[in-house]
Amino acid sequence: MSSEPSTEPNLPPVAPEVLAEAVEQLTARLRKKLDAATRDCAAGAHPGEDGAVTVRFSEDALVTLRPGPGGAVTAAEQATCTCLLAPRCLHRAAVLGAAPLADPADLVAPHPEADPAPDAGQRPDAGAGSGAGAGAGAGPGDGAEAGGGAGEPSGGADGPAPEVLTAAQRRAAAALWRAAAEALAAGVTAGGAVVQAELLRA
Repeated sequence: MSSEPSTEPNLPPVAPEVLAEAVEQLTARLRKKLDAATRDCAAGAHPGEDGAVTVRFSEDALVTLRPGPGGAVTAAEQATCTCLLAPRCLHRAAVLGAAPLADPADLVAPHPEADPAPDAGQRPDAGAGSGAGAGAGAGPGDGAEAGGGAGEPSGGADGPAPEVLTAAQRRAAAALWRAAAEALAAGVTAGGAVVQAELLRA
């Protein structure tokens, strides 16, 4: 029997925005404790029969992750804690920080394949009704109207206008710049969970 620990993650993958929001809600004092609190969360995770995963910190603090249909935690309400500070608590943010980040494929919920729509060429009344209506309704003025539209200059001939950043986009770019500068100064791994969450939020 091998004595090596299992490399399979005990925690479900988490959407980056869920982790970033949880860390953002922490006070400055709790953020300083986040890295230490995250360390043993994966080892203390216990999967349940209903697909949920729990991590107990104390008698009054039990964190529960309930993944969605795709197997990932994609919404804030899917991560709960029983302590009095929840959802702005260290326990919840620590468990989310210990979980692996979800891949883009994990964030798309599976859905049953819809029946393909019938092909227009396979419907017996597809061509007959439309052809007859088109011939009967055509009049002398139709050709003139069609010709008048053909001679109008195209509005997109000069090319698309340059896009202007909105205020929200400018704020996001500034936040990303600051987070990237901090990460480069400290190193992404050495920066800890708080710096990584800032990058994810930006």
